[in-house]
This record gives sequence, structure tokens and C-alpha cells, in this order.
Amino acid sequence: MHISTTTTGFFAIAVAVAVSQIFVLVQAQNSPIQSAPFYLLLKSLNASLNNAHLTPCHEGAAESALCPTKAPLTDLTHSQFFYNTTNPASDSYPTGILTWNLPLGPSNNNKTIFVSQPMLFQYNDASNVAVPIIFFGDPTDVEFGADGQMTILQFRDDTKPLALNSNYTAHLSRWYVCDTIPTWYLYQTLAWAMGKAKPQNPSCQKVEVYRKWA
Repeated sequence: MHISTTTTGFFAIAVAVAVSQIFVLVQAQNSPIQSAPFYLLLKSLNASLNNAHLTPCHEGAAESALCPTKAPLTDLTHSQFFYNTTNPASDSYPTGILTWNLPLGPSNNNKTIFVSQPMLFQYNDASNVAVPIIFFGDPTDVEFGADGQMTILQFRDDTKPLALNSNYTAHLSRWYVCDTIPTWYLYQTLAWAMGKAKPQNPSCQKVEVYRKWA
């Protein structure tokens, strides 16, 4: 029996939506506090990337990478992100989940239906570069400093004896923009360097990521 790619695509989206409902319930329990919407702004020594914003770029059914653009914010109608956290006052090291609302199309009353999706890292066993994607799965925790910089909290430094790591914390910014193929398409996307070595992908350019309130 032949199944068209269109049918397969609709089926994949239907499965993703079903999975998303489970994720939304779990997310609501584990990270019940959601921020106001914001944009993700890049800072870089590279003029072509400096002051660019990140926007979701289609990678597959209900899957997106994060691509830089210098389009006016007024054109980025679906490029606003959210930050889901627990109660920061009760957490010594508050971290949370970067989320984006996937537009699924209009409902019966012509209002767009959105489904919340988290950011997670997609790993390649042959590379030291991980690609952040917006999809359903185990999210990657991030944090935002007082200056709005997005970092990842590290509790251990395995370049030193782990017995000396009892009080170790660091706020890491190993963000890059690289040419990647997360699933199907070649894009210039946000990436993360695994470990202290420079990315082995020669196209990678260093960036910092900042929150800019909408």
C-alpha cells in the first residue's frame, strides 16, 4: 500500500500534537511559572550576526532549529519565546525551560491554535557540536542572568578531580552559530560546543545569546 508524503506528514504532526499534550501537562507540574514573551538577541564580533535575532526554522514535522535573522521584529510574528520555571525563591540555582508556541492553524473560530514546545539539544556522537532544536522530548535547562544573558549552569568540572567539585558552579556560554543539518535541511543555526574545546565544525562563529523582552 502506498502512503503519500502528505499523509505521512499529517500523521507525524498528529502524533507530535498528542505527545505535546503529555508534555504540556508534565511541564505545567514541573515548571508552572511562565515568563512574559521575549526575543532572543545575538551578540557577536561578526557583524553579520551581531544584533541578529533567533527565529524557529522548519526542520521537519513539528520540529524547528533556531536560525539567526536580521528581519525587523515586526516581521517576526512567531519568534517570541517564553521561560518556564519553578518558584525561583525556593531554588538556590534557578533554571528553567526555554519554550516556543508552535502554531498549528486556525480553529473553528479562526483563532490560531498554539502548542508549547521546549528547547532540547540534539547530539551527534561523531561531533562535539550539539544543535538546539524546538521539539518534544527531554528539555535542556537554561538560565538567564541579571543582564539577560542565556547560559547553562554547570555543577561539575571534570577537567579537575571530581572530589574537588563539591562547591563548584559555573554559568557557561558556549553558544555558536554554525552550518548544521539537524534533521533534513542545511541551515545556519544556533549551536553549543560540548566541553572546553572549540567546535570541530569549521563554520562555527562565537555568539552570546540575550533575552530581549517583547
